[in-house]
Amino acid sequence: MKKILKYIGIGFGGLFVLLGMAITVAASMDPRSRPASTEKVEATPERIERGRYLANHVGICFACHAELNHESLSQRMVPGTEGFPGGCDPSFPGKVCFSNITSHPTAGIGGWSDGEVIRAIREGISRDGRPLAPLMPYGAYKSFSDEDTKALVAYLRTLAPSDKVSPVSELPPPLKIAMKFMPAPVEEPVAHPAATDTVAYGRYLTSVAACGDCHGKDFSGGGIEFHTPVGPVLGANITPDPETGIGAMTREGFINLFKAYKDLDPALKMNAQTASHMPWSLYAGMKEEDLGAIFDYLRTVPAVRKQVVIRPQARAEAAH
Repeated sequence: MKKILKYIGIGFGGLFVLLGMAITVAASMDPRSRPASTEKVEATPERIERGRYLANHVGICFACHAELNHESLSQRMVPGTEGFPGGCDPSFPGKVCFSNITSHPTAGIGGWSDGEVIRAIREGISRDGRPLAPLMPYGAYKSFSDEDTKALVAYLRTLAPSDKVSPVSELPPPLKIAMKFMPAPVEEPVAHPAATDTVAYGRYLTSVAACGDCHGKDFSGGGIEFHTPVGPVLGANITPDPETGIGAMTREGFINLFKAYKDLDPALKMNAQTASHMPWSLYAGMKEEDLGAIFDYLRTVPAVRKQVVIRPQARAEAAH
C-alpha cells in the first residue's frame, strides 16, 4: 500500500512539474501576430466622416475611450473628451483600464504608424507587440472591412491631443497568459458588404458593433453581469423569440427604441428600475437604415426561449 501511495505521490509531483513548465513556457510566448503594415492611410474628407460615424455610433470607441456620465440614463459622453482614457472597467477580472487614443505623440497614438493602429484595432496587438486585453473587442473589430478600418484611422488622427494618461491595468496572471492566445492576424482582405443586402449588411454591423459581447454569441442574453452605479445588469435576449426576445417587436419599434435616447435629457439619472450598461446615446446616432439592417439580421438568427432578468437588483427590491 505504501508503495502505491508513493507512486501516486510521484505521479502527482510529476504532473505539477509538467504543469509548471507549461505555464512557464506559455508565459514566455509571444501572441500570434504579424508585422504592422507600412501603408499610409489617405485621410480624405469622406473617410474622416465615415470614421467619425463608425467610432461614435457603430463601433462606439468612445464608450471606453472617452468620459461618460455613467449616472445618466442615456450615458452621454462628456463633450470634448473623445479619445480620452475612460477610466477602468470593474466588470472585468482584475483592473482593466482604457487607453488614450487621441493624437498626442506620447500619451496617445500620435506616434503610432497607421499600420500599427490598424493592427491594434483588428488584431489586438499593441505597438510594442503585447496583446491587448479582450475588453478591447478586436474579436469583433476583425470584421471591419479594409475600407472602414482606414476610415477609423483617418478619423482618429483628427482627435485633439490630450496628455491625460490612463491608469495602469492590473490583470491576474492566468488572464495575462490566456490573453496571449486570443489575438489572431487578419491575413486576407476584408471586403465591405453591400448595404442593399440588408441582412448581410446587418450581420456586418452587428459584428463590428460587438453586440455579441454583451448579448452573448447566440444573442440570447444573460451571462456576464455588468456593473452600474445603481446595481448589476445583464444583456437582454435579442433573438426573435416572441415571448422572451424581440420577436414581437416591429422594425420601426426597434429603430425608435434607440432613437428615443437621441435627445433625452442628460440630467435624467438611471435608477434600479432603469439601469443599463448600454451606451444608448452613442448608438442613438446610428442611421435609421443601419438600425433597420441590424433588425433584419437579428430576425434571421435562431430564436432562443430564455427569460433574462436584466436588472436583478430591481427584481430583488420589488420582491420585498
